[in-house]
Amino acid sequence: MKKLRFICLIVLSAMLVGLIPAPVYAANKKITAIDVLVDMPVVGAKVSDLEAPHCAPGGGWHVDDGSWGWFNETESFYLDEDDVFAAGSMYSLFAWPDPDTGYEFSLDATLSVNGSGAMIDHENSGVHTELSASVCTLPVAPTEPSVTLINEVDIIDFFEPKAGAQANTLGSVSVPDGAHYEIAQYRWYDDNEGEMAWTDTFLNGHTYVAGFVLEPEEGCAFAPYATVSINGKTELVEQGTVFHEEDGTLTFYSKYYTLNGNEFINEVTVNGYQTPKVGQTGAENRATLYLPAGANYQKAYDTIGVWQDAATGEWVTENDKFEAGKTYKLRINLLANEGCVFKSASLISVTLNGDPVSIDTATLETWSNDSHLSFYTEPVAPVEGSTEPVLINEVNVINVLGPLEGFTSGDVLIYADLPANAHYGFSDIRWLGPDGNEMAEDEEFEAGKTYRLALDATPDAGYLFNTDTLPTFMINSSAELVDSAIVYPDHISAVSVGFTCGAEEHITEVHVNGFVLPTPGQTAAENLAFMSTPDDEPYFIERMYWMKSGASDSMKDDDVFEAGSTYYVVFYIVPTAGYCIVEDDTPVFLIDESGKYADSVVMVDNGYAVFFTDFITVYSGEITPVEEINVTGFTKAKIGQSVSENIASITVAAAAPYTVTGIYWYNDTMQDWVSSDYVFEEGNMYSCQIYVTPKDGYVFTSETVLHINGSSDLVDLSYCQLLASGKYEIWSVSDYAEGGEPVEISEISVTGYVKPTVGMKPADVPVPTAPTDAHYTIDHYYWYCDTDMKSVAADETFKEGKKYSLYIRIIPDDGYRFAVDAVVTVNGSTELIDIIVGGVTGSMVRLWTVSDYALEAAPPIMYGDVNGDGKIDGKDLIRLRKHLVGSEVDIFRGADVNGDGTVNGKDLIRLRKYLLTEDASILGPET
Repeated sequence: MKKLRFICLIVLSAMLVGLIPAPVYAANKKITAIDVLVDMPVVGAKVSDLEAPHCAPGGGWHVDDGSWGWFNETESFYLDEDDVFAAGSMYSLFAWPDPDTGYEFSLDATLSVNGSGAMIDHENSGVHTELSASVCTLPVAPTEPSVTLINEVDIIDFFEPKAGAQANTLGSVSVPDGAHYEIAQYRWYDDNEGEMAWTDTFLNGHTYVAGFVLEPEEGCAFAPYATVSINGKTELVEQGTVFHEEDGTLTFYSKYYTLNGNEFINEVTVNGYQTPKVGQTGAENRATLYLPAGANYQKAYDTIGVWQDAATGEWVTENDKFEAGKTYKLRINLLANEGCVFKSASLISVTLNGDPVSIDTATLETWSNDSHLSFYTEPVAPVEGSTEPVLINEVNVINVLGPLEGFTSGDVLIYADLPANAHYGFSDIRWLGPDGNEMAEDEEFEAGKTYRLALDATPDAGYLFNTDTLPTFMINSSAELVDSAIVYPDHISAVSVGFTCGAEEHITEVHVNGFVLPTPGQTAAENLAFMSTPDDEPYFIERMYWMKSGASDSMKDDDVFEAGSTYYVVFYIVPTAGYCIVEDDTPVFLIDESGKYADSVVMVDNGYAVFFTDFITVYSGEITPVEEINVTGFTKAKIGQSVSENIASITVAAAAPYTVTGIYWYNDTMQDWVSSDYVFEEGNMYSCQIYVTPKDGYVFTSETVLHINGSSDLVDLSYCQLLASGKYEIWSVSDYAEGGEPVEISEISVTGYVKPTVGMKPADVPVPTAPTDAHYTIDHYYWYCDTDMKSVAADETFKEGKKYSLYIRIIPDDGYRFAVDAVVTVNGSTELIDIIVGGVTGSMVRLWTVSDYALEAAPPIMYGDVNGDGKIDGKDLIRLRKHLVGSEVDIFRGADVNGDGTVNGKDLIRLRKYLLTEDASILGPET
């Protein structure tokens, strides 16, 4: 019907034009046959990919640029230049041929397309006047393309940046096996500095993005609507940056990463450095090395340093002796503590025994992901043995426990210890009671009473305490726990502050760092060497050991891990002075800052805790990979049902090479876990977390396919992950409990959107809002500079010549959710939306507005510029025609061609006349 009205309007317009007086010309040649040559649509092609309708040479007529277009008959809308022809839809072409100068159409002219009249919709086509003709083709289905279209694009082995790492250390980025494309370029960009060199280091406070250029294989092309992801996740791609280039390549950027939270290590100090002595062994010399108390770094590779023959490069082993006539250099190996990273080589300062080491004469190396630092001292020649004693400048007694009710003095004293490589020892250590007298080892501490620790320390042979500067004396790495200390060259006597029994602070979290999954052939000692508690925490590992599943005894240091066998670690955690662990306030245990490996906690007596890791199966390349995981018996949460009732049916097939080892429900609305006796409530969204463990001889891989009840639709892949322990953590899709379905919202409107102008700040731009009666709110929004590829700061002004877009996040009210096919508009139009990121989900909509230029002021009206592209051509004519027949298209102020304040058929006639004559006086108000 719209087409018929449109044709009638064309006829009326032509009649009006015919009323305008015109000079007499010589007789024009008659065109009796109009054969339109049409480039037929192909699935996946854009409208702009097709050649405009035209006639054969000498045909006597033409189709102006913009005087043609395609119409989707299946969904009833006109296609824009960037729209894509889709399989399953039918399309028709409309065009308005005009005669060349000296020609005119015969009223009985025949119409055909590509030589066939059968392709013409004659009811809506024909020659309407001697000046113009209208052609409408019958609906056609697009053909399949001649090339293989790539519908899914993924980059794998991509690592997020980490402060202190270099750009060339972030994985061997690649494409999946069987992909019909390859990576032509992969670079990192610093928001502050631009493109990074591969040796550049990621810095705290900077924002980074990775850029990719992909090239299709011969005979393949990227589909315009291809899904682009990184590591299988579309949310890792900045979707607004996906571009199809003219050379056939595909470019896009990762999401932006702002590095915060890691503490930079600017200075490194190593103490106890000695020039090697002739005849001294490597072990004897290295034993003197130690790090200052409270340092935010530790030894790496189980040693602070190792000597190397400067001439041959051979390492000095523990039993090798230094030889006269040779030179040696010491390599120092350090590992940053959790949450810390070393600065780059040019920014860090290194000190040995208080003396700076010149960067010019030392080699520094940093790499990810654990932030190591290694450097060499200058080569030195060993000296003859010296009798000069080494002065000790720091003394530290660690693992000191405060008095615990019911414990004896002897119970507590057994934990007091010295740091590794300490060159002093206890000559006496004892607890002093409330009366100041020494306690017997079997005497118990009493609640409410105060006790002090007294100790005496003596230096090792060849060492003396430095009485010139007085060594720093500490308990548990804190000088504040020491009340007084008397220092002599060969003796120290110290007394701690008073500790009140029962007044200790409770420990609520215990962290263990450096956990490493065992590998076949590795010994238990080699694996445990990496594990420790943070230096600044009020507890320590009293002992730890590996247990083999089913065994009654712990593994010995030299026992090796076997492929296919399952193991777990036992940690005994003991609090230090002033702290305690109690059963009524069980601490949370975290391994490497997560609960990934922690399994269970057992309290022992009232002072220390024991906890276990998960059961961990050691795999080798000979283990069979699991192709598919299918968890069955899953049912959606039901209002009034308990969690235990729901999970009772969740299982896997008995013959499956894996088992379900954990099922937990999560309340997405309240953002909290729910217990087994919890009853599902109306109006809340829930998702289920299921842990699946492979059986002996099997292993999950990144290729393992996940199913719930035989379907991938029930699996929320964005949260599923293959754990380092070998388990698979599977999440169901979040949904409302049955029986309390929320109201679906099918229309989402954002109003009050205003394009910024130059000089404005984000705070100056009116806030986008939702209608007052809407059941959703705008949760978050910010402006983004597409030209600079970064968000606009609050105090930054919009600049001329740069493109900007607005990001808006919308959240439904309680009891409501968005329909997946909900229509989203901005200021009542869908054309102001560039992309809806991730689509419409029940709980959120994220969208970007169309990127546009910020201007100082509205430009003068260009009469005749209907589509606002700054020029007047056939595209404006077709846009104005669409508007006049009722199509929902945007028109700009220039659509009022004659400047009379209204847009109607008079403007269409005047615009056509201008395009025929290019007489500028036709445009605008009459003067």
